[in-house]
Amino acid sequence: MPRTLLVAVNDVLLQIGERPSSSLTSVVGRKAFLALEAALMDVNSASDWTFKRFAVPATQRNQETYTIPGLERIDKVHYRDLETGNERPLKYLPAEDLRELFRLTEGRPEAYALTDDETITVLPYPPIAEIGNIVVYGTKSIVMPSGADEVIDLPERFYPMLLGRALYHMLLTHLSDQAAANAKNNEFLQLVARFVQKESAHQRRGRNMFRQRGHNGRTIF
Repeated sequence: MPRTLLVAVNDVLLQIGERPSSSLTSVVGRKAFLALEAALMDVNSASDWTFKRFAVPATQRNQETYTIPGLERIDKVHYRDLETGNERPLKYLPAEDLRELFRLTEGRPEAYALTDDETITVLPYPPIAEIGNIVVYGTKSIVMPSGADEVIDLPERFYPMLLGRALYHMLLTHLSDQAAANAKNNEFLQLVARFVQKESAHQRRGRNMFRQRGHNGRTIF
């Protein structure tokens, strides 16, 4: 079940033998919050997790330039056909090559360039009515909420990893127990390795199932 921030804080406090907190403003409650925040950063950066991958319609446009707020990394850009709904990948080009090969005109999008971390250039640029048909695929990290009753937007299976890592930070900063913290760090690294292996296996199964399907959707044996 989804966990609110206060529930997670009290889960951390329970692990170190502290009394539950009714708010995030108590001294120990604040420490547990900071430990969870640091733990979430560690979980985010531990791997390129599938929960960090998003598809975002490009809605903010200035002619050929699109702004995609919130993504940390842009992996690919697709153009969605209005009539069929199918998506077609756009070719990536360096900015200087893009402007050399394509004129600054309206038309059927063919390629894109990265202008900066949140901006892409698409040429030719589609008509204004098709502005939402540019779909950007990329990654962004899960952010820790600030309100006590807000839900931590992390898949349930990752919650033990988050809780264990928060306990690691509390052992260091609140209890100053280096030996116990080292043990928790080893547990975290082992858990990350298992989760990475599971995600890789799941992705391989998905690709194999896709290869086994014919054009009519029936499975080929």
